[in-house]
Amino acid sequence: MENLNSFYFDVSLFRIIHLSLGILFFIYGIINVIEIIAINRKAQLRKNQPGYIIRSGLYGKMRHPMYSMIIIMQASLFFSLCSALGVLFSIIFLSFFMLLGLYEEKFQLLPIFGENYRDYMKEVKMRFFPIFLKIYLVSIYFLSFIGLFL
Repeated sequence: MENLNSFYFDVSLFRIIHLSLGILFFIYGIINVIEIIAINRKAQLRKNQPGYIIRSGLYGKMRHPMYSMIIIMQASLFFSLCSALGVLFSIIFLSFFMLLGLYEEKFQLLPIFGENYRDYMKEVKMRFFPIFLKIYLVSIYFLSFIGLFL
């Protein structure tokens, strides 16, 4: 019975930090995704067809804030699980959404907006993450790898 209790109730400070940071940044991502959806709806001519380039809010800091927030949300969720499988899936999702953002720029946004989008790319250098989100992602991946051995 003692082994069963230690299996289910093995709570360490490290696990609490994982869970707390994961939940906190997951909520941060949800709040930003809701804001981004509202902004995107205003900029659409028709469903899934942008009418103009959004340059305010998060779009003034990064060119793909929706993908960035989805990456932050899934990375936070997998981080809070503190498992090797979580780290693996998180890296797969990160890669997928970054490739999706590159594809969208090259094959959708540049053909639609042309020179205006090139100007936007020069104006907003960051494709995905401002510095504090880069630091967060690097930190949670680092802590996840450490957590695998604790």
